[in-house]
Amino acid sequence: MNIYYFADILTVIFEAFMIFIFLETLFEERSIFPKWVYVIGVGILSGLLLLSNAVFSFNLLNAFAMALSVFIVSLMYKGSAALKLIASITSILFIGVIEIIVMFFITWIFNITAEEAVQIPEYRVLGIMVSKLAALAGFTILRVKLKGHEFDIGTSYWPLFFCLFANSIVAVFLLFKMSYELKDTPMNNLAIICSFGLLFSTIFALYLYEHLAKQSYEISKNKMLEVQLKEQLKHYDNIMMTQGQVKKIRHDLDNHLHAIKAYIEKDENENCLKYIERLIGGISKSDSYIDTGNTVLDAILTLKKTAAKEKNIEFNLKICIPKDLPMSHEDECIIFGNALDNAIEACDKVKENRYINVYMQYDRDKLICKITNSCANESDKPKVTTKKDEKNHGIGTDNIMKALDNYKSVSKVTRSDNEYELFFIIMDLI
Repeated sequence: MNIYYFADILTVIFEAFMIFIFLETLFEERSIFPKWVYVIGVGILSGLLLLSNAVFSFNLLNAFAMALSVFIVSLMYKGSAALKLIASITSILFIGVIEIIVMFFITWIFNITAEEAVQIPEYRVLGIMVSKLAALAGFTILRVKLKGHEFDIGTSYWPLFFCLFANSIVAVFLLFKMSYELKDTPMNNLAIICSFGLLFSTIFALYLYEHLAKQSYEISKNKMLEVQLKEQLKHYDNIMMTQGQVKKIRHDLDNHLHAIKAYIEKDENENCLKYIERLIGGISKSDSYIDTGNTVLDAILTLKKTAAKEKNIEFNLKICIPKDLPMSHEDECIIFGNALDNAIEACDKVKENRYINVYMQYDRDKLICKITNSCANESDKPKVTTKKDEKNHGIGTDNIMKALDNYKSVSKVTRSDNEYELFFIIMDLI
């Protein structure tokens, strides 16, 4: 077995691995199969593809046999047979189209015929290497687009992604071009080995980035759940405290009524009014919790209202929403928790007219929200912007905007001399 046969085997294994990435993107793994079964599946598909290439060579029957091989291993995943058949044909067609495009560029760059590009082992291996890198890029883009909700890839992912594949493809071309010009067999073998090194290094880099992104996302998610739990516990503590105060008032209600009756009978109206005012003050203090029907939102609003009152900040609410607001609890914590934290922080820097106004309205599958607060005068000119910048928007606004991006939404941040406003509409909340 020479280096070219070995290269053919490795590229088929790589092709099988890519197809499994494609199947995993479209379908869900069966719970009855452990992970190692799918590793064996890659080996089985590699063997079927090698058998197909050996029997049918590079013709139309080979394409049908390869599609059938993919369909067989796709049975390891959940889903309808029709969709799996379509996915099997699509994956082979995509790989075939990429190979044709790459072969065209090879014939053009090296000034050879298509037959030479297929028959001469050096050109064929070069075409396979580049086409597999290009196909991997395509499958990875599809995977990130469809499965990106499972982890936050970050804004820097795509520039790095395209640089990684562009550098790998250019490096493979240069290695083979150099080895051809030198007409040295050992150099050809070295070019093939280095190309495979680049190929598998690219896979490892993508896997490592995705693994770290998932890990970071899980850590962030767990921290947010912890914050959410703490806020709910504080909310429940406030409710229990309030209920205790109400029970105490009810227990003493009989005594209070007798005292009021005594004042009235003795015609001591002034003392009676003072006594009633003290009772009203005690009841109003116990009425500090907010009850919209949404447990998570109640916890956040109650907690932030209490924090605002401790800082002598007026906290006004006008809310009309259903009990089961169709938003994830995590997003509610991120959006409203950060927005109110920013508002309290801004108000705390103002000496007079400290206020926070929260308006929320749910109407025909749309959530309309406007949060305004007083802020320090930092500019002589009004400023209207939707950019995410910590100086004008406060720490946490980036997270608010990312959470809003999970929905069909529009948002606007307005900053004037003495007031800051966050306005957004979330649509299609069903």
